[in-house]
Amino acid sequence: MKCEKIITLILIFFTVSTSIIQITISIGIDTNVSDSINIFNRKTNFIYESLPWFFNVHFEFINGRFFIWKQPEIDPPDEGFPALILLHGAVQHAWAWFSNSGKWGREQTKFTESALDEGYFVIALDSKRPVWPGPRAWDAFSKEIENNEDLQLLDSILNWLNNSNLNVNVSNVFCVGFSSGAFMCSRIGQTFGSKIKGLVIHSGANVDTLEITWKGPFFNISKPLNISANHPPTLIVHGNKDSLVRIECGLHLFNDLQRAGIDSEILVLENGEHIWLNEFTGNILDWIDSHK
Repeated sequence: MKCEKIITLILIFFTVSTSIIQITISIGIDTNVSDSINIFNRKTNFIYESLPWFFNVHFEFINGRFFIWKQPEIDPPDEGFPALILLHGAVQHAWAWFSNSGKWGREQTKFTESALDEGYFVIALDSKRPVWPGPRAWDAFSKEIENNEDLQLLDSILNWLNNSNLNVNVSNVFCVGFSSGAFMCSRIGQTFGSKIKGLVIHSGANVDTLEITWKGPFFNISKPLNISANHPPTLIVHGNKDSLVRIECGLHLFNDLQRAGIDSEILVLENGEHIWLNEFTGNILDWIDSHK
């Protein structure tokens, strides 16, 4: 049974370089499984000072979880747009891929722009806090879908794509994650297998190498990984000066994928740090294109 309610969102600020996007939304929402807010096609009042490409971004909720999507501003191919599911890093939100805000977000937004220009439908998911009072991050630790709200979210997104009227080719869905989102990508690959066409694991690794000790987190890169035969093709991207997730973690995952016979590649940026490495954006999109 559907019910109507009025949700008023006042003064949502996106810091965009020195500009601020101020959004005021007053809109009636149908609280169905997927509640859609089309920020241009419904009653919306915008004060907009930057990022003209941000127009026609859609905010949605599915089973209480927030996500953002945008389709390319070109005619879709007959089979529909390929899709990229984007997973942000720890302490970030879904709009990090759109807002051009902060050191990490500025680089991630450039990637989103490039992906849209290349004809990819983009969907940015929003994480919660897997450990309270810890930071916003993805629950890459829980292996079983019934115990993992983030795996359930991914499953809901795949069902949403399958049942929507959007111009998306559901056989060409890729998952792209940065930092915490990269660890979640690894978990998604282990859980969903061939349902995902490919993974881009950027500045992350396989979470099963992570051990919590009295000294803090420790990556056991001598530990062999249990990688299934239906693990999706995987591109690993890392900077060799990453001080948060060391390059050895990415190399460990790559080597184990290779030993398991999984289609995998690695890109390493000399002096690259723990940030989205836009030097490789073209390479990433080329790799995805070659696996469609």
